Amino acid sequence: MKIQRRKLLMAATAVLAGSLLAACGGNEIVVDSGKDSVPEEKVGDVYLLNGFETMDDLYAVKQTNFGYDTVGKMDISAEQKTEGEHSLKYSYEAGTNPEILQRFDQSQYPQADMSTVGKTSLSVYSTAESAVTATLKVITTGNIVLLSSEAYEIQPGEWTELSFDIDAFTRTKNKDDIVGVSVSLGVKGVAADYYIDNWTITIGEAVTDEQIAQPVIDRIEALPAAEEIDSLAEIISVLSANGSYEALSESVRAKVSNYDKLAACMEKTGGVRPVIRRGKPALLDDHHFGRRLGLDGDHEQRDGRNVRQRRRDQCPQLRLGHDYRNESRRF
Repeated sequence: MKIQRRKLLMAATAVLAGSLLAACGGNEIVVDSGKDSVPEEKVGDVYLLNGFETMDDLYAVKQTNFGYDTVGKMDISAEQKTEGEHSLKYSYEAGTNPEILQRFDQSQYPQADMSTVGKTSLSVYSTAESAVTATLKVITTGNIVLLSSEAYEIQPGEWTELSFDIDAFTRTKNKDDIVGVSVSLGVKGVAADYYIDNWTITIGEAVTDEQIAQPVIDRIEALPAAEEIDSLAEIISVLSANGSYEALSESVRAKVSNYDKLAACMEKTGGVRPVIRRGKPALLDDHHFGRRLGLDGDHEQRDGRNVRQRRRDQCPQLRLGHDYRNESRRF
């Protein structure tokens, strides 16, 4: 049975115990009683994000694509539910597919550690005349989709449970940027009512620093020795491997056992960076007019002084020693 968060906060037993357990289909759903309590998580534990029993639960979710002409409204309803007394009712009227976001910091389990969230689940009921689809997504800062599930088919007139296993490496590397999970309804432009209930997360296996570091170790190992680097493709591989290393946290970087090889390769690149020049990949140094490395590995030297001289030839003010950036636009 779902337990209303507001009632939990008011119950003295919940304050003393820190959380209540409710049996649900053989799994234990943990309903947190306060933002300050942090229960001991175990693999397989199920935590309720939103049971959609009160108006507070309604305000904990939001539609994220109002800017794309979607017309619809949300409410708490007793018309359909899986457990408890209510569910979220979404009445779609017109426009593009609606997307409903549940932020973790506004859920019934706001202290969720995304590095351990292995799965998110919810149930959807459709009143449409034909089957529609639904997609679960992991959302990061800026409403950016980090991960997306396959499209699940929702049959009309029955509850369908959706579950999305969240990739362990991805959630661990991006745990500080993940803000919540969303469900996108593929409604095909047909007006209908949809009900959402029992939105949960399941604790999964934690990923160790060594496991996160291993793909970067493998990329560094595949690099040529520093003294053998002589082509654009090899330098780009070095820069790419370095980018992967830089994206790691400090604790994970300490587990990269072959960093010395990466450092030697980076020193060989001489501080160049990849760019696209005239539709072709190239490498330029920090002065922009420095070394350019062609696809065949040959070096083309560009003299920055000659480039500036050509600009002076084209601009009389520069030939006279004026700085055109500080001049009014008279030419």
